[in-house]
Amino acid sequence: DEQRKAFLSLYFDNGRIYSHDPTTDWRLDIWQDVVEDLNKKSLITRGYGYNEIIPVMLDPSAPGRLGRDGLNEHVHNYFVNIFARGGVFQFLLFLSFYLTILFIWKKKFQNYIILIYLMPILLNSALDMSMEGVQYPIVFFLFLGYLINDGLEIRLKKINNT
Repeated sequence: DEQRKAFLSLYFDNGRIYSHDPTTDWRLDIWQDVVEDLNKKSLITRGYGYNEIIPVMLDPSAPGRLGRDGLNEHVHNYFVNIFARGGVFQFLLFLSFYLTILFIWKKKFQNYIILIYLMPILLNSALDMSMEGVQYPIVFFLFLGYLINDGLEIRLKKINNT
């Protein structure tokens, strides 16, 4: 019965989103707890800041959030992490950053091909902790800078001249 009510393994119950997949359900639980905790503590606009582990990761009523070794402090979602750390203001700044990249690209190249690169990376980062590490963001932003600067333009010129 429940399988028929779910869409892509997701379903609603008591005002929350759940999943039949345990890993997805674990992440959904964390993300929703972050938003509820920020709202309860009136931190929606400014977030928790960067001086501590996000409080819901330390919740003793939700064991396992810190992982087996007790070192996991990531919420496994780039956008929830941005929101949790800096609130709505920081989230809007990041959103405007990516929209600015899109507008710069459109103005320079008259297309939206950059979305071929941005969408998979941002989708992956929305479902895992890739952007919460060190190496992945450095490679991503260097690649993005190369693309926007002249990298792809030079490549497209070479392709068009052959």
